[in-house]
Amino acid sequence: MNFTYESERLILRVLDKNSAPMVLDFLSENSDFFEPYEAEKPPNYYTLKYQSVSLRLEYNAFIKSSYARFYVFTKAEPDRIIGTVSFGNMHKFPFFSTCIGYKFSKSVWGNGYATEAIICAATAIFKDGGFHRIEAYVMPDNLSSIKVLENVGFEYEGIAKSSIRICGEYKDHSQYALINPYK
Repeated sequence: MNFTYESERLILRVLDKNSAPMVLDFLSENSDFFEPYEAEKPPNYYTLKYQSVSLRLEYNAFIKSSYARFYVFTKAEPDRIIGTVSFGNMHKFPFFSTCIGYKFSKSVWGNGYATEAIICAATAIFKDGGFHRIEAYVMPDNLSSIKVLENVGFEYEGIAKSSIRICGEYKDHSQYALINPYK
């Protein structure tokens, strides 16, 4: 897989630890919007040191093809993160499946950037990564995220009961999947 991909309006890049200040700014500015839908964070999450270590680990995992997080930038502002698209739980033979996660700055909602970035990243995972299936888990009340998944072509598969710990309790999540259309 490549470290950088481009779509019509966006640049998706794997970042290294030197980008920790930019990542910390993005996460801090959007914490109120992200936290209700994400797993609990350690107390030092919003620190430069934590983000630097996290970026180093993500970079090394990308090299080993065990995890991929693409930071999303607009071509008009290539030095300001507007979102991320990540792939975890990367299982090779016999599954060739992975799980997608994404988040976008509230300031860019409604512009189609999430849909465009996910299509770009999913295409890379399918074509360059050789994956067959991408799974997504979303809280049933997160209607904007469900709309994005459906716009990309993900199909609803059911409810994963009490599956992810959010805000101190296990929550049900709707499960969606996208099958590689390029094979």
